[in-house]
Amino acid sequence: MFHRFQLQRPIRLLVAVVGALVAPLASAQVQIKLTTTQSQDCTALTDSQGLRLAPDGVNLLATGVALSGNGCGGNNAADYQVATSVPANVTAGTAFNVSWSAAAAATACYYSGSSAAGWPVGSSACTGAACAGSHNTSVTVAAAGSYTFGVICTNATGAASGTTTATGAPQPPQPNGFALTAPATATVGTPFSVSWSVSGATSCTGTASLSGSSANLPGWTDTTSPGSPRSVTATLAGTYTLQLICSNAVPGNATSQQAIVVVGGGVDPDNCPATPMSRMTVATIQYPNIPPGSTTRTNVDLRAYENIWGHSDKLDAAVLWPGRAGSQPAIMNWPKTQYIAAKFHVPAGQSTTSNGWLGYGSYFSGPAITLAISTQCGDFAPVNPLCVTTRNGGESFGKWRIVPNLNGCPLTPGQDYFMNMRMENPQTSDCGGGGACTLATNNTFTN
Repeated sequence: MFHRFQLQRPIRLLVAVVGALVAPLASAQVQIKLTTTQSQDCTALTDSQGLRLAPDGVNLLATGVALSGNGCGGNNAADYQVATSVPANVTAGTAFNVSWSAAAAATACYYSGSSAAGWPVGSSACTGAACAGSHNTSVTVAAAGSYTFGVICTNATGAASGTTTATGAPQPPQPNGFALTAPATATVGTPFSVSWSVSGATSCTGTASLSGSSANLPGWTDTTSPGSPRSVTATLAGTYTLQLICSNAVPGNATSQQAIVVVGGGVDPDNCPATPMSRMTVATIQYPNIPPGSTTRTNVDLRAYENIWGHSDKLDAAVLWPGRAGSQPAIMNWPKTQYIAAKFHVPAGQSTTSNGWLGYGSYFSGPAITLAISTQCGDFAPVNPLCVTTRNGGESFGKWRIVPNLNGCPLTPGQDYFMNMRMENPQTSDCGGGGACTLATNNTFTN
């Protein structure tokens, strides 16, 4: 009985097996005593893998074979040539070529080494005349690591292998949902630090919201570097919600968890009270009485009168008190537990016949609103009863006049005032039952 044996340095002749194999396969090192048809001896010693049956069910495979004896052949080195070429480094998930070649005498070749997509170890790579010559096989490995790709050919040829190291497939920054570390409280004008840990980012963009509106936060929203930490300085008091979005050249982002920072006003130059209500300092304003396209202004500083009633849309320039006639600003998402104190200055030489008022409307069933004009921030009990009015939606309030005109709250040229506004009974279910309202006023005046 005759068999072909696949060897590390296989002989060029068919040889007879002396004796019979005890079992069809051996999984430990095996020494095979061979005798050629020319009665020459050849001893083949395998490695620890022993003998394996090839997928074709006919050939026996062995690796790491050492040959000794006169019958082992080897007179023509070209008969034993097998070569492989593998890239030194590859990327997981990306196809690359393993180049290999076999001598002209090869009649069957098998994949060996590391299994991968396109490289099924133990399976046939070729048979017959197709084995001779050069080949390119497209291979893809699934994960980072070191890989060996070999080719073993039978019938008067040899074995060769190459090694490559795969890196991980490109990924967006990791992990998604990473934490931001920020202080719970901070002070206007005083820097605070925000840090995080994310890998693989080339750019990180910070976002911030204040009272439900997009906010500018120096050191955070104006920075796109991935470096941690960042030094952040708030210019307005309030509760900020921070988030960070990191990216690289790979599609997909890593978005952080949110961090809440309550920024106090420090020393308030207006001496505004913080209880029982706090002063609302920033909001989004819409102008519903103009065409679409210039209807919304975000991050509006509500501490100045002209930022509210000095605009008629988001593109025009601010006009100081008494502002723009017919302006209809709607303050969005105004929390029921906060008041507005908009400061204004009555210029010297203001006409004594000047007078005006605000019309009041709401986007839902309107809560009662109190408006008080006072020289004090957050003062809802001014001495002059003509300077405080409580109204429901759809009515006018906040009437003012310049002395000696007797209709409304008297204002003195050259003096600073606050337009103080708050919602009464914040526990009621108006504004759709929510904790915030969208309220609009209409500015009317004559000079």
